Amino acid sequence: MRSLGMTPLDTSQNTTSHRMPLPKKNKNPATPRAFNQSNAPSTPRRYKCRIFGQRNADPTSAVVFFDGPCVLCQRSVQWMVGHLRSDVSEHALKFASLQGDLARRLLPERLHTAPLPGVVVWQGGDVRVATDALRALAPFLTAPWSVLCRAVPGWGYAWVARNRMAWFGTRDTCTWSPEVQARLAEPGEA
Repeated sequence: MRSLGMTPLDTSQNTTSHRMPLPKKNKNPATPRAFNQSNAPSTPRRYKCRIFGQRNADPTSAVVFFDGPCVLCQRSVQWMVGHLRSDVSEHALKFASLQGDLARRLLPERLHTAPLPGVVVWQGGDVRVATDALRALAPFLTAPWSVLCRAVPGWGYAWVARNRMAWFGTRDTCTWSPEVQARLAEPGEA
């Protein structure tokens, strides 16, 4: 080592000087340092539209659009209403057909014209399709169904969506239970 001009490492020196200093503790817990009124971001007013005859001010409210004639979609809506959490109100989650007027008003044209993607969730202006829609629905469902909705793989959803008409068929009309009828955004359309 000495021939290369190097000296052995002196371990007696204080090596803690290279560490970053810890942040100072906030002496007044009523006013956090990282966030206060002066640097608070302005919240966008995205939830102003009226879609159910009342102001949609709840950021967690959603509309689930489904393929109306699809038997699997009709049964899925009935199943979903039966497995909603008890604190989900009728105005928090509504159902509507992709062939209805509400879908034409809220969704881009590619989502309500053939071929239909299956399930679409509209939540405060955000549109989610396929497995993203299932993940958006997960907070509304009880356990273990909420976990399973988050775990559905994209390829699995695409496979079922592609074959749903051949496997389950279609039906022009559907007899809805009173619980489902209370959650329909357009009762005459679905």
